[in-house]
Amino acid sequence: MSDHSTSELRPRADELALDRLPASLVEGLRPLLAALARKITIEELAVGSGLLQRVRIDQVQFGGATVDRLVIAGATAHLRSASAYLQNVNLNLELRLSLEWWYDLGIFGGDSGTESLGSLRFGLPVGNVLVPSLANLDLYIPSAAVTGLSASVPPLTNLELGPTQLAGVSASKTTLPSDGLAISGLGLGAVALDGITLPGASVRTADLEQLRPSEPIALPSVNLSNVSIPATSIPNIVGGAFAFDAQATSRGVSVDFGIFGLTFLVTPIAHLQVGALTLGGVNLSADVDSISLQGIRVPVDVRGVHIQGIQLNQITVEDIKL
Repeated sequence: MSDHSTSELRPRADELALDRLPASLVEGLRPLLAALARKITIEELAVGSGLLQRVRIDQVQFGGATVDRLVIAGATAHLRSASAYLQNVNLNLELRLSLEWWYDLGIFGGDSGTESLGSLRFGLPVGNVLVPSLANLDLYIPSAAVTGLSASVPPLTNLELGPTQLAGVSASKTTLPSDGLAISGLGLGAVALDGITLPGASVRTADLEQLRPSEPIALPSVNLSNVSIPATSIPNIVGGAFAFDAQATSRGVSVDFGIFGLTFLVTPIAHLQVGALTLGGVNLSADVDSISLQGIRVPVDVRGVHIQGIQLNQITVEDIKL
C-alpha cells in the first residue's frame, strides 16, 4: 500500500482522544465539555498613565442647541457719542379751531355746545437737528429673562489635539466576550488568576468611526459673574424714519353777553417727521452683574476619531476568572 493511501486511512488527531477512552469515562466528561463555552471575567483593569502621541477628530457635529432660560441681572450700558442729531426733520404745525357757545334764557331754558371751525396747517422744513441729550446715555436693566432660546452651532472640523496625557484609567467588571466563548480541544474546569502586572503596552493606531449619544448632552447651568464688555467703537448708528405728534393745551378768548357767550379756542398740534436718527462716533460699553444660562441641551455627533502612538504604562489586571 502506498504512502498516499496510508495517510488517507490515518485518523485525525482530534478524533483520537474520545475514541480510545472507556465509555464510562466519556460519559463523565460530557458535562465538562458542555461547560467549555465560558466567559472571561476581569474584576478590575487599571492603567497608571499613558500618552496619545496624536489625536485627530474629523468632525464634531452639533444639533440645534436649546436653552430653557437666559437670565441677565444688573446690566448697565454706557453709550458715548460724539454727535447725535435728527436728519431731515419736517414740522407740520396744525392750529385746530373750535367755538364753544352757551345761552341761558332763564325759565325758557338754555343750552351749550362746541363747533369745529376746521384747522390751519403750516409746513416748516427744519433740516438736521442736533440733540445734545442723546450724546451720552446710561441705560440700567435691573433684571431680564428670556425663555425658549434656540441656536444653531456650526460643526467643528479637523480638530488636532496633539499629544494627550492619560492618567488613572480603570475599568471594572469586564466580561470577554459578552456572549461567552467556546474552546474546542481543551478541557478545563475553571481558571483563576489573582492578578497580572505589565510594565506597559503600545498601540500604533486606533480609529473610531462615529460616536453619537442617543440623547442630547445636558449641560449644567452656566453662570457668569461681573461680566465687563470693553468699549467698542462704532462709526455710525443710523435709525429708521419715525414720526410723532405733540399736542399743546388749548388757548381761547371768551365773550360774555349775559344771556349767551362765546369762546374761540385754538389747539396747537405739532406733527413731527424725522428721516433718521444718527449717532456718530459712538463708544459702547456694558457691565453685567450676572448672566445665567439654564437648561442647556446640545445633540452631539463625533465622527472620525484617529489616534496615533498609544503608550500605556503600569498596566494592572486584577482577579481574572474563566
